[in-house]
Amino acid sequence: KDRAYVMNFSDPDKPRLLTFEPGWATHFRRAMEDFVRHLRNRLPAVFESKEVADQQEEIVRKYGEKEQEILAGFQERLKKEGLALVSVQVGPVPRPDIFPTFEGQPVPPPKLAELVKEGKLTKEEVEAVEAEIEKYQKELREHLRRGRDLAREMNREIEEMRRTVGLTVIEGELEDLRDRFRDHEAVRVFLDEVQEDVLENLGMLASTGDQGEATPQAEAHYHLYEVNVIADHSGERGCPVVVAQNPTHLALFGTIEREMAGPGVWRSDHTMIKPGALLEADGGYLILNVLDALLQPGVWPVLMQTLKSGRLEIRLPEMLPLLGVTTALKPEPIDIDVKVILIGEPHLFFLLYGHDPDFKKIFKVKADFTPDMELRDENLEHYTKVVARICENEGLLPLSREAMGCLVEAGVRLAGRQDRISTRFARIGDVVREADYWCRQEGKEVIGREHVERAIAERRYRVSEIDSRLQELMEKDILIIRTDGKAVGQVNGLSVMSLGYTSFGKPTLITASTAVGRAGIINIEREARLSGGIYDKGVLIISGYLRRLFGRKRPMALTASLSFEQSYAGVDGDSASIAEIAALCSDLSGFPLDQGIAVTGSVNQRGEIQPVGGVNEKIEGFFRLCEARGLTGTQGVILPRRNVGDLMLHEEVVEAVRAGRFHVYAVSSVEQVLEILTGVPAGELDDDGEYPEGTVFRAVDERLKAYHEALRGREEPDWKPLGEVSAGEARAAEPPPELPTPPPAGPEEDEGPEHRE
Repeated sequence: KDRAYVMNFSDPDKPRLLTFEPGWATHFRRAMEDFVRHLRNRLPAVFESKEVADQQEEIVRKYGEKEQEILAGFQERLKKEGLALVSVQVGPVPRPDIFPTFEGQPVPPPKLAELVKEGKLTKEEVEAVEAEIEKYQKELREHLRRGRDLAREMNREIEEMRRTVGLTVIEGELEDLRDRFRDHEAVRVFLDEVQEDVLENLGMLASTGDQGEATPQAEAHYHLYEVNVIADHSGERGCPVVVAQNPTHLALFGTIEREMAGPGVWRSDHTMIKPGALLEADGGYLILNVLDALLQPGVWPVLMQTLKSGRLEIRLPEMLPLLGVTTALKPEPIDIDVKVILIGEPHLFFLLYGHDPDFKKIFKVKADFTPDMELRDENLEHYTKVVARICENEGLLPLSREAMGCLVEAGVRLAGRQDRISTRFARIGDVVREADYWCRQEGKEVIGREHVERAIAERRYRVSEIDSRLQELMEKDILIIRTDGKAVGQVNGLSVMSLGYTSFGKPTLITASTAVGRAGIINIEREARLSGGIYDKGVLIISGYLRRLFGRKRPMALTASLSFEQSYAGVDGDSASIAEIAALCSDLSGFPLDQGIAVTGSVNQRGEIQPVGGVNEKIEGFFRLCEARGLTGTQGVILPRRNVGDLMLHEEVVEAVRAGRFHVYAVSSVEQVLEILTGVPAGELDDDGEYPEGTVFRAVDERLKAYHEALRGREEPDWKPLGEVSAGEARAAEPPPELPTPPPAGPEEDEGPEHRE
């Protein structure tokens, strides 16, 4: 619907709301503009005409004669008594009075005393005259009252004559308006009020200045007849869709403006009512960011109240009256029909759902949107069309097929899986804009693949300061990460550092230390309060996995510790579980682990490898370190097989793998991991419940058996399961008197850090 506010002449502080079908509000405004223009032209011309002047003069003459008739007989009687009716000026107003006459001339009563002194009148004669005057004063007052009644009658007749003349001027115009808007009752009421107001102010409206134009007072009064259209849908097709970019109180609900009418005096009227986005979206949809709405003072409660009542009240924000900014206007509320769509993060939805009782009643439809979509032909076509639209809207150069392919690859990498593509078009658009810049720098007219790749590389370079510093520390061996040789009880794990605007992989040295005891696995990160809950859970799962392998025939007499070396901040996640198992098995079995291979992956209690996040960043982070030190052809990364679908590696990594200079191993079990890292089979239980000779698990089992035998002679016979003994009890445990030596390592046994140096 179209909406408009007009003057409410019966209650000026409450402007009247008019509602029209689309397009009719503007039509009515123009009709009222024509009506006011007609008044400006016709009223002065008619009331300054000779005909109107003659009619008014005739009325004045008629009532003047009546007044003379009333006073004529009274004056004759006064004359016979030696008195006269005179006009006395009392300030700016003349007043009739009765004076005595002396020698044919009226004499003011105060002068009678002078005549007595002069001997021209006696005191008795003066007293008789004064008594006579007093007698006629009462009758004079009665005649004056009748004269005033005649004057009022004359004025009423003049006013009626002027109203009749004025009605002839406006009646035709108003009747046309009533006929055109006969289906609008509120319009009819307004036009009736306009007619009455015009007829009551004909004198002012018909007055003109020296140049023949309307006086300022008349112009100010004509302003009251204006129509303030606040919602015009004449040019729309279908329902409106409005996006509130900055949902302040004024922008969303509208306001009432003010203007200075004098020193310290402000005024407002119906023409100063301004609409907001909520009214603009009436009959359609309003889209706004919920966080923006919550951050704006006073917006959220007013929005909820408006949606609950279905009525929009245009008023000043609540904080302005507190600052002394007020207005007496209270426009009629507007019945609105609008659907509000809030866009925001899930935690805001749950916050409002749990704390605002009205929220769940009003916003009943929740729609989740993922940041990516399935990579299929239909969606790929949509993806390229969005990119093309960005180029068209912003005047960017077109992309070649190769450039679009590179952009698709970037979208897939951003999505994190090969079968999905990102819908974060803000990020994709930034890449296109920067590629356009590099293309123009080269003076070309089509964006090529090299420009997209450079844009991606330049962005990666700009945000890689922390990554570069860590890389430098590792290359200088300040952060100790080995990329060649073998070592017992230590392995390279992989982590991802996320800074919000960028993520990168970082290898981390993980070490394990085992001994006889009953403390189980001591989580050093947890003891130092540097670990998160998921990491702690991963360590407990490792305990369960080891009990499943080696704790079914005898209690596990083991005290072990795990540590992320040179880690001085918090750590969380379970993607180091495989690496930690490998380090533990290596320290227990004595088989060294290949330091040129880094490991990532989670594990469950049954030894199945589970996928983890950030595999691309992890592989590329370890690759850069190996490449900086020189690729040996034996280096690589172990990752869960279920993560293969996530691989979207940089071209240099893909080329190195293709050339055999770097390797990526996809595994599905811990046994496969141990075999790759040690070069020795992990081993499977035979029919006798034993692991084969020469396997990793056989060596681990024998070491645990030796630990068990070492504790059998102790005075404390009651055993506790692995993981249920505190670190304090572990420190109190006595070392075994004698332990068997571990089995010999393979032919490539590491000779220790001295040899490496």
